[in-house]
Amino acid sequence: MNNSTPLKTFGSLYLLFVAMLMQAQDKVYTYDTRIIQAKVLEISPTQIKFVRSDLPSGPSYTMNLRDIDSIVYSNGIKEIFQVRKPRRNYKVNIPQLNTWNFNPVGFAHLSACQAYERRLKNGIVGFRVPLYIGFSLNAIAGFTKFQSFWADQPFSNSYEYERKAFNMATGLNAKIYFFKHRIIRIFAGPEADIGFSIYKNNTYQYNNYYSTQIDTKPHIVGTFAAAATFGLCINPVDKFNITVNGAVGGANVFGKKEDSYWTGVWQIGVSLGTNF
Repeated sequence: MNNSTPLKTFGSLYLLFVAMLMQAQDKVYTYDTRIIQAKVLEISPTQIKFVRSDLPSGPSYTMNLRDIDSIVYSNGIKEIFQVRKPRRNYKVNIPQLNTWNFNPVGFAHLSACQAYERRLKNGIVGFRVPLYIGFSLNAIAGFTKFQSFWADQPFSNSYEYERKAFNMATGLNAKIYFFKHRIIRIFAGPEADIGFSIYKNNTYQYNNYYSTQIDTKPHIVGTFAAAATFGLCINPVDKFNITVNGAVGGANVFGKKEDSYWTGVWQIGVSLGTNF
């Protein structure tokens, strides 16, 4: 009977020790939203060492500080490690689902393009809505014809044509991204645009030694373009976007009998923008 007294005393002390450890436990919050009930033993410039509260006599564990968000100690003091951010995972998409960009290269041929894109949550499919504005003789806003606009239109050698135009178009570009990567991704997809062109014919008819200017009224034609697009989406940082794209397809000018025709078109662009 007396021999069991030391064992009972030892058992009671052990249970009291465990209870004290449970009351004095620390909470370790990780960047992946886990909460570890532990007793912190040591913190170095790069690592943390602790024992788990449910295994007080078990092994000690070590974690990198870059994986720790904060620690709340048993006395209520909180230590935050947010300055030690984890490395970015380059094998996942950027977290932003929206992109706005602008193509400054278009100024080289008197046109401008800005576009808004919305991506689905999985980041594989995106929908881009462009807005093209042009002041060139290419009637199809945002695209360049394989030969100059109206060059294939027949006219008499006794006439000279000078054309001035303004054109605008918008549409939808469905984009498929082929792999996940945080910085650079390849995409391709169809684009369809509809718009209009307003132009003037400054037509001069030469008769002997004088000329007469006729047909200077503005003309309005509708435009339609369909193209296959492809390119690279580059995100050096999550909120900055560079898009290098190309497209090739066909377009139609309609609405005025003498100017209605189908033609091949192409497009090359380098756009700068932001992800948000």
